[in-house]
Amino acid sequence: MSHAVRLAVLAGATLAAAANAGSFDWSFGEARLQYQVPARGPDGWFDYDLAPPQVDGLYIPNGIKLIGTGDQGHAFGLNGQQYHNPGGLPKGAFTSTSRLIISGTATFDGSIWQHPTDYISTVFKYGLTVTGGTVHMNAIETGFTLLDADNNFLIGVGSGTGGFDYTVGHTDTMFGFQDRFGSNYAAATHLEWTVAFYFDWSGADDNDTMEFFIPNNSIDIAVVPAPGAAALLGLSGLVAARRRR
Repeated sequence: MSHAVRLAVLAGATLAAAANAGSFDWSFGEARLQYQVPARGPDGWFDYDLAPPQVDGLYIPNGIKLIGTGDQGHAFGLNGQQYHNPGGLPKGAFTSTSRLIISGTATFDGSIWQHPTDYISTVFKYGLTVTGGTVHMNAIETGFTLLDADNNFLIGVGSGTGGFDYTVGHTDTMFGFQDRFGSNYAAATHLEWTVAFYFDWSGADDNDTMEFFIPNNSIDIAVVPAPGAAALLGLSGLVAARRRR
């Protein structure tokens, strides 16, 4: 009997950067659905032989809204056979994790991050609905790399959480990060950012399906003053809350 896994990311992830001056121009780069083959090394990430994830970026003041552009925010679909045999690998050869990784850049005018208390705030809200098998969300991560006008690396920061198992039913998850570059980086002119979901899927038959959604409340990246960012987070460090229904 075929089951279905509906992985609906009702993600409202807001990344807010506190800055002393200047304005940001956030840009969407790409979204990739990938699998890892450990035998090919720790960096052995390969794209699934599927259409690219349906993800795009929309303008919001001093920021960007990431959405799924398919029906009802659909971002990608995967069935059990595709998951078990990516890239035509023999069944059982693939035993590691998969990921949806979304990336882009931001440029800014004026000198920013000149004070060690300036920070980037990230808030995620998403939900998973599972009707067969178990989706293991092993890690959800953000990454920010600060660069100067000559593209020289200045500093990289990021946060992560995980260890969430989603069985049959629907689960909402909410958590937040604060990342600080922590010094004077007046030479900075742009940054590279990533948002990544690392998962595996156990107990899935070949005909089972997984659908991943990023609806209109989506993943928002925006620059706000430090007091506004603190109010947005409403937490210190990482807070995680989970509710099942």
